[in-house]
Amino acid sequence: MNAPEPAAPEIVVTFLPEQARAAAPLGATLLAAAQAALIGLRADCGGIGACEACCVRVAAGRISPPTLHETVILSEEALADGWRLACQACAEGDCAVEAPAASREAPLRTQTAHAPAALGWDPEIRTAIAAPGAALAEDVWQAAGLARPSRLSPAAEAQRRRLQGASRVKLLARRSTGEVIGVRPAGAAALGLAVDIGTTKVAAYLVDLESGEVVEAFGFPNPQQVYGADVIARVAAAGRSEAALTELLRRSIGQAAARLCAAHGAAPEAVAEVVAVGNTVMHHLLLGLPVEGLGAAPFTPARRERLYAPASRLGLAFSEDVWLYTPPVIAGFVGADHVSALVAAGFARRSGSAMLLDIGTNTEISLLHEGRILACSCASGPAFEGAQIRQGMRAVPGAIERVRALEEGSWTIETVGGEPPIGFCGSGVLDAVAVLRAVGVLDRMGRMRGERALRDACRGGAYCVVAPAAEGRRAVVLTRADVQQVQLAKAAVRTGVDLLLAHAGLTADQVERYIVAGAFGAHLDPAHAAAIGMLPASAVERTEQVGNAAGQGAVGLLVNRALRREAEALGERVQHLELTTHPRFADAFTDNLSL
Repeated sequence: MNAPEPAAPEIVVTFLPEQARAAAPLGATLLAAAQAALIGLRADCGGIGACEACCVRVAAGRISPPTLHETVILSEEALADGWRLACQACAEGDCAVEAPAASREAPLRTQTAHAPAALGWDPEIRTAIAAPGAALAEDVWQAAGLARPSRLSPAAEAQRRRLQGASRVKLLARRSTGEVIGVRPAGAAALGLAVDIGTTKVAAYLVDLESGEVVEAFGFPNPQQVYGADVIARVAAAGRSEAALTELLRRSIGQAAARLCAAHGAAPEAVAEVVAVGNTVMHHLLLGLPVEGLGAAPFTPARRERLYAPASRLGLAFSEDVWLYTPPVIAGFVGADHVSALVAAGFARRSGSAMLLDIGTNTEISLLHEGRILACSCASGPAFEGAQIRQGMRAVPGAIERVRALEEGSWTIETVGGEPPIGFCGSGVLDAVAVLRAVGVLDRMGRMRGERALRDACRGGAYCVVAPAAEGRRAVVLTRADVQQVQLAKAAVRTGVDLLLAHAGLTADQVERYIVAGAFGAHLDPAHAAAIGMLPASAVERTEQVGNAAGQGAVGLLVNRALRREAEALGERVQHLELTTHPRFADAFTDNLSL
């Protein structure tokens, strides 16, 4: 039998300016090292060296020679000055790397302070204070308003013995199983973790189960982005290495839980319950389910039902008494995250007509009318998150997030943090397209015209300067190719809206409320979205922007078990409309490309 090959020696990569250190195998890419340290470097092309999103500067240490991709993307001067593509450059020893703001993922800006009050509080995990020996005493649990648990888990019994000398302890019981799952010091926290797994970002919320309040929140890039920017790319990558994608996701959730607990001054063992939501591909990868059925029509999930089971059995780094709950999925691309968003938006209790649009790389839309809920998904792509835009980026300081037309035919800009402009985030690029259309730089088909439409000698395309160069900064420009990406994204969303309305026999004017969710949706200008045809004109005065509804719903599912039953009922109630096989899809999509 051949001896196993020795593991590669580990080196340390230090990221500046925060001095974050990552241990990585010798020869690992700087992008892999950044992900190990939970440093949010962008990887818009999926880490294949086709863009400059992950550009970093090597401050010290030995790095592999530039690859062919780097010599094409970066100038000789940039390479000589230490600039490299993190997805291509490999560490050949300990090194230090400067990661500029333009190359970083934005901090999550859609955190919730608490679950919406309307979602209520009645958690699956409840607590009581008693003497260690009274863990199963009937009067203890009656005082807490609960039925008496029937047993202690083995781990809880071991904890009870260790705390036998304490006068009072905190007991944690899982109500659905009638089991005491924890015996902790009386002052210990009882925490839950709610996770919204997006294709691009993961949002994690640490929740006090005794009050329902979110006590810490953390957003970080989905580490699977190195395998591609959208769900189709992830499905293709899973065909080669599904276990690797699953491990990346599970490990990052464990790291996020540890980070949140540390920030709250609690031990990771304080987490007693986990809720996770995500689109169907993310849901399946988290649970270790096969995703090949999601790669081609009819896009069939391997599992639709809710799941409530020990998290450790699913490979998550929690104790055996911590269970994971995931709500059901609806269809191949309408997942548990959309069910969670429907819960947060109160679709189970709403009357009248309403439309929920959860806008992201994959956009899910639901239409409620006369008690019926129709849903569809739209492959809107990552343009609204700043990807596939020449100077696109997340909402980092300096990203243009607002563009406003002035009366004299010009415009003004606003940037994140009021910093000098360095590029566009999603809301900024949509604003720019709407304003350039309004002032006549763009025609109805997105072509650039007039004296403000310039030519790029290097790339051979048309562009318009939105923010001029100043003080050593390059100009921020919108290219014709950028406009095309916005046209594709907005046409996908509007086609979903139109086909749902047609299927329900409604006009846009008959929808009483348009609820726009998602990180991009929280910051878009409804008037500009309507001006370029992404939303119906009647939506402008009827739009409610709610931020991360999927995350809010996940918190609600953690603190109110009645909402779990509501989510499961919604999973059965929602009717899915598959757009890819719809006879009118191609014509509707083509019509909606125009501005």
